[in-house]
Amino acid sequence: MRGLHCLIDLARSIVTKSEDRGDHFETWEPAPLAVQAVRRNLTDLMPPSQADRLLASTDAQTFNAGVALLSPSTRADLDSLSPSSRLSMIRAPVYLMVDESDTLIPPAQSASIAGHLHQSGAKIYLSRFHIFQHVEPGGGHPPVALIVDVVRLFVHIRTVLSGL
Repeated sequence: MRGLHCLIDLARSIVTKSEDRGDHFETWEPAPLAVQAVRRNLTDLMPPSQADRLLASTDAQTFNAGVALLSPSTRADLDSLSPSSRLSMIRAPVYLMVDESDTLIPPAQSASIAGHLHQSGAKIYLSRFHIFQHVEPGGGHPPVALIVDVVRLFVHIRTVLSGL
């Protein structure tokens, strides 16, 4: 199943600095580490001309046009590395924490993974936070946001410990 939990979609978000919100794209600023990882992996997984075409994309339409020109074997390689190719195999409960300002993985992709898991019958518990920077606590948040997210974190941990 293809969706926002596809490796190609993650690469598109990072290269074009935009997050797919389903019906539109929003500006999203990926972390330098994410940009470096995508650049390195695309150049390792495909011929230089194809990688260069994708990496030069400035918008989703240009990136998608470049993807359409990829060879079937390159597409198969990318698809096999995508979470979407394995999500239906997950049977264990999943406890997913999403950073709403994540710069490594667009939040919409994490939500898409949760949605797909739910549709495939997996037990999923999703918590959204504002106080993290990917997986590490970040500073500079107003006290109210901090209090709300600490309560969310407590509830998430309690749910993990007690089971779904």
